[in-house]
Amino acid sequence: MEVSGEAGSFDSYKGRVTYGHQFKNDLEVLLSGTIYDSGGQSSLYYPTYDQRINPGNPWARNNGVAEDADSDSFKSGFASLKFHDFSLEGGYITHEKGNPTAQYLTDFNDNRFRTTDDRGYANLKFAHEFPEDLNLTAQVYYDMFEHKIDQPYTLNTPGDLLVEEVQQGEWWGTEVQLTKRLWDRHTVTLGGEYRDDFKQDDTLYNNSQFSTNYPGTRQSYGVYLQGDFVILTNLHFNAGVRYDQYGDFDSTVNPRLALIYNPIGQAVLKAIYGTAFRAPNFFEVTYSDRSTPTLKPETIATYELVYEQGIGNHLRSSVAGFYNQIDDLIFLGNLGYQNVSGAEAKGVELSLDAFWPSGVRGRVSYSFQQTEDSSTGQVLTDSPQNMAKLNLSVPLWKDKIFASLELQYLSQRTTMQFNPTTYATEAGADTAGYAVVNLTLFSQNLVKGLDFSASIYNLLDQGYSEPSTPQHVQNAIPQDGRAFRIKLTYRF
Repeated sequence: MEVSGEAGSFDSYKGRVTYGHQFKNDLEVLLSGTIYDSGGQSSLYYPTYDQRINPGNPWARNNGVAEDADSDSFKSGFASLKFHDFSLEGGYITHEKGNPTAQYLTDFNDNRFRTTDDRGYANLKFAHEFPEDLNLTAQVYYDMFEHKIDQPYTLNTPGDLLVEEVQQGEWWGTEVQLTKRLWDRHTVTLGGEYRDDFKQDDTLYNNSQFSTNYPGTRQSYGVYLQGDFVILTNLHFNAGVRYDQYGDFDSTVNPRLALIYNPIGQAVLKAIYGTAFRAPNFFEVTYSDRSTPTLKPETIATYELVYEQGIGNHLRSSVAGFYNQIDDLIFLGNLGYQNVSGAEAKGVELSLDAFWPSGVRGRVSYSFQQTEDSSTGQVLTDSPQNMAKLNLSVPLWKDKIFASLELQYLSQRTTMQFNPTTYATEAGADTAGYAVVNLTLFSQNLVKGLDFSASIYNLLDQGYSEPSTPQHVQNAIPQDGRAFRIKLTYRF
């Protein structure tokens, strides 16, 4: 039995109870439930909705202050049964979030604007190891998802209008996978899967009236083969290929290849290539731009070179260069979703990991990337050129109490925003780069069965904003300042 409780800024509370037991007949049971509630920021200021600054914005009101509109809560449950080769698990979560940003040109400072998401699943799995190094895994599953958004509109509308949109999806699927080890040197995996999206509904309720869009159903299946081959004692070749028939879209074949070479000592070289695709989801199909050709899946080809090097007994470094080519990128335009020419992303990633017997651990990483539209050369929105992270954990007392410091840095990013005058999406001002510092003190088994942690997020109270989505009038959303969280976990 384990119980856990948390308390934090903005009247936030969270509790969890977990119970697990293994019976003498090898039956294993695990049950867990979690509840969370947060009042959120009591007031949030958005200059775009301040009528003193933007008198031409007809949606501006309350001097740009959204009051009591940032609530957040969820409840979730999980259960698992395992008996020999069979396992059955399922989970359910319902999440409700207030939205203070007046997205979709809803009324500003109206705390009825909120989203509710429900997600549930059940999965039955069979896994067995046969003689001759043959493993079989088979599973069948069911999933459901419901998204509801309440959108208040009263401006220029007689009476009080509350539009409710409900999106529902249900699907089931199955997968079978065989893994065989050959001559103690090679491993081959063969698998196939099938999925049936048998319910996809999108319903709009306008007071007492409603209309329903039926994007239809979708059946998909795929077959894949993968192998890991030892060519030399220090040279591995990993190769895989997958065939997919996704709904009514054209079938596709995607390979994945990798060479892993250990020339000497702790040095490792990797060369990786692969392709993949993403078909338009039901929301994108329903709200696609009808003036353009039917949406197609977007595809990507990835290339990567990696050099990893161990340094002594306590350090490990990595240098990676990458290039990604995306074609038929799905983009939200003024008239709906459409395919655009594509994008290119290239860059380099550096990292250094450290560990000492004293318990001191650290990691520093840096990424430089350029992500541009293939046809125009323009930098894509919400794509930072520079990213850096620093993590450091230090024991303070007898491997019982630790301090952990985290630094995250992102450089400036381009943004998009919705112009309420022209009803068009246009480029917004760049968001400034920022660095955020988080600090955590935590214990491990300080008292038998008891763990404790206390965290301060955005320790230096850095003011910063994240790029918004195109459905916002404001191009960027300000983020929280300094916040705290305290957590206690006890195991019986």
